Amino acid sequence: MSGGASEHDVRTVWQNQEVDTRPLSLDQIRKKARQFQWRIRWRNRMEYLASAIVVLLSGYFFWSVDDVVVRTGLGLLVAGTLYMVYQLQQRGEAQMLPADLGLRACLAFHRAELVRQRDLLRDVWRWYLLPFAPGIIMIFVAASGLMLWTQWIGKVVFLVGFFWLVAMLNQWAARRLQREIDALDKES
Repeated sequence: MSGGASEHDVRTVWQNQEVDTRPLSLDQIRKKARQFQWRIRWRNRMEYLASAIVVLLSGYFFWSVDDVVVRTGLGLLVAGTLYMVYQLQQRGEAQMLPADLGLRACLAFHRAELVRQRDLLRDVWRWYLLPFAPGIIMIFVAASGLMLWTQWIGKVVFLVGFFWLVAMLNQWAARRLQREIDALDKES
């Protein structure tokens, strides 16, 4: 389909369609809140599973290597992982929507949960990524004698890129939550 009248007709139809402006019902808000709670619980379970794997592997290698610097790095990696898990559990757990809330209170509760999770995602550098840095740096320092400088730089660039990607994905998710908050604000 090339330019011309047909594209204009489609755009005109799309722009002139009726928009559903009915406010959300209590059942719709409860459904949205339950779906959001499920997504948060699923995310947290995956994070806890990945953290358990990091702790177990780090513990295994801690007892398997003799290098004090590597062992220190692995210990710091475990400490950073446990700190991240603690922060996620304290700040990122999904709160249960009370069953007896009315429409306005239910809407306010769901909005507050969206805001809380958005803020958690915006702050991902501090509580999620940086706690891993000391352990990773120590392990890199220990391995630096075994690598060519080009290998070392390549690994650092990869790691920084990976951290940046994780941060950007979390910022994207925070923006998505902000759009949901804005839509709820229009409802109330």
